[in-house]
Amino acid sequence: FFFFKQKTAYEIYQCDWSSDVCSSDLVLPLADAAPTSVAEERPAPLAEPVDQALSLLVVDDGKATARIIQSMCEAAGHRVQIFTRPDEALVWANRAGVPVDVLVTDIRMEPFDGYQLAEQMKKTHPDMGVVFMSGYFPDADIPPHPDGAALVRKPFDDVSLLQKIAEVAK
Repeated sequence: FFFFKQKTAYEIYQCDWSSDVCSSDLVLPLADAAPTSVAEERPAPLAEPVDQALSLLVVDDGKATARIIQSMCEAAGHRVQIFTRPDEALVWANRAGVPVDVLVTDIRMEPFDGYQLAEQMKKTHPDMGVVFMSGYFPDADIPPHPDGAALVRKPFDDVSLLQKIAEVAK
């Protein structure tokens, strides 16, 4: 379950990471209390804001998953661009002047996988860090990832993801 504060309510998402199915069935309206009251009642964020904002590119063929990751990372202070297709992400990233500090990508996607996306992007962004995500592979079946890259298994929380991002950021 993930809780996101929107402008007028808290939304609660339930996700099945293995199938990229997320639903938001429960919305809790914010109380009419003064903003200080709401802030006092609200639990502290799970992850601490980052010292340095990074430019992240998130690629996951599940749109709901990509949006949840975007919310997690933006809440920590990062700038995030999301795509659901690796080919579209590659075209965007190859435009002149587009900074990408860290690529956060699913492994299994079409028309090519996250490993191929990272390999292609490293040609134009050689200093970019890479975090691979997967909910499919058992430990023994995970293909080796390039040196310096990290792997985070779905499902994960914001603290785990942000830790991996910090590890690979240069």
